[in-house]
Amino acid sequence: MRSSFSALGLSVMFILSATGQHRPNLSGTWNETSNRYRDYIEKIVHRDSDLTIETTMREKPGPPTTLQRPIASLHSGPSTYVIEGAEWAGKNEKAEGWTSVYWQESSLIIQSVRKEGYRVTVTREMYTLSDAGDTLTKVRRVVNMDGVTETTTVLHRQ
Repeated sequence: MRSSFSALGLSVMFILSATGQHRPNLSGTWNETSNRYRDYIEKIVHRDSDLTIETTMREKPGPPTTLQRPIASLHSGPSTYVIEGAEWAGKNEKAEGWTSVYWQESSLIIQSVRKEGYRVTVTREMYTLSDAGDTLTKVRRVVNMDGVTETTTVLHRQ
């Protein structure tokens, strides 16, 4: 009798651990604080399986010089995704692409393939939230005919 309760208890714990993966909510305004040359901000809205990411990058003003130039700025409009949804496909006159978003353990993965003529680029972004919830690490890997580039950006909650 004792062994059947033990087996049942182990079975329940195994099933719960396999299905109960921690899926953190990534919502917030995230800022890279370690870069002294630019501001990098990601605004993330994460509700259930809906995800929206808006990115802003701005050069920080440097010391005054005799060469005055405008400060560069990039703002991407909001990108909207469905986590664990169907692969999204898009095409225009220049390129075609495919994107899928899914969980890998407690990290969120956004993977895209873009084809322009003969040039193919595969991009994989992995978002991992710290246990305390105050740091978001983004690892971005780009693979194309020029090689493999991987960058890690550590973002802090504002």
